[in-house]
Amino acid sequence: MFKFKKPLNSKSRKTKEAQYSKEQLKYQDFVYKNYFEILSQAKDSDEKFLSYEQFVNQFYLKLNQKDKISEFNKLWKASYDSFFQKQQVVFDDFVLAWTRNERFSLHDLVPYVSLSEDSNVLSTDLSAKNNDKTNLVFKHLNNFLKDYLFEKLKVIEIFPNVILFLDENSKFKLLFDKSVVENER
Repeated sequence: MFKFKKPLNSKSRKTKEAQYSKEQLKYQDFVYKNYFEILSQAKDSDEKFLSYEQFVNQFYLKLNQKDKISEFNKLWKASYDSFFQKQQVVFDDFVLAWTRNERFSLHDLVPYVSLSEDSNVLSTDLSAKNNDKTNLVFKHLNNFLKDYLFEKLKVIEIFPNVILFLDENSKFKLLFDKSVVENER
């Protein structure tokens, strides 16, 4: 004859849930540790970190023309919205995209940096290869990113809570905190 386990009483169920929550929080701390370490190191060295606000404001200074700034604002808002809708954002030298990565989430997509665009996903193209009136803004944006990433070796917060940089092997790295995965926008 089968013996059934007694159902958990409410006290032991709460204890088990609390324990699971502690383990889950500990794992999340571990998973996002790199983001916070790089961010902290970069912020400690002011000349190495470019926050999201600084990034946008520095680019405004570079454009220095009201009509170009207005055009950039429209384009950047579209790219921001696309990124947080889990679509790709294409630049000259890299693509910000989304994929499933079990390290961060079993269900949610996480951002990553790629060198090529995925044809199966919608994207916002900010590369300078466009031949329309916005080409000059795109060209300035991509040159700005090249300068700060390749020459000045900055850690750039390209979108809120998303940092982009080159590692010591000149490979792109994209780190983020859990609000990006959980889409707390």
